[in-house]
Amino acid sequence: MRQLIFILCCLFFMLDGHSQTKETKVEDNLIFEGNELHESETYAQAEKKYREALARAPKNTIAQHNLGNTLFDESYFGEAFNAYKSATMNAKTKAEKHSALHNMGNVFMNQKDYAKAVETYKEALRNNPNDDQTRYNYALAKELLENEQQNQDQNKLQSSLKARLFLRTQKVDHLLPKISPVLHLQSNLHRF
Repeated sequence: MRQLIFILCCLFFMLDGHSQTKETKVEDNLIFEGNELHESETYAQAEKKYREALARAPKNTIAQHNLGNTLFDESYFGEAFNAYKSATMNAKTKAEKHSALHNMGNVFMNQKDYAKAVETYKEALRNNPNDDQTRYNYALAKELLENEQQNQDQNKLQSSLKARLFLRTQKVDHLLPKISPVLHLQSNLHRF
């Protein structure tokens, strides 16, 4: 009786393992098909394949990442960000996390949110400090952030100058009625 139970348990585990492998193959095929569609720039169909793969395996970081890439190429930056964020949260390796963070930085750059891009690229570099593209993007984001801050400082200075000039103009305009009668008198004096 014990041997029969042991054999049944072994068969159950073997069949369970086989079904997981079959599911994994289906997901891999869906991702492969999505990749092919993405390369041919058929983004809507590629997105559908990645979503099908995610319906079968919601924590599949490759499907999440590739879905993010497709959405990014379709200019759906908010949705792309969410896909990349999911990929970072479910990443099993530093390489997966680095790649998703790098692309999240690209989303922030595209939205001209340079401060968040700098921080995201910095986090990506913590996961892979040897990636030249991430280092380049980090340096570019940092430079654009500094330029943006300088422009904001200049705008504040210009606004401050305009405000002071406006106030002085008001003061001068305010004084004109008092000066005007004196000028009249002086012109009257010259007539005599």
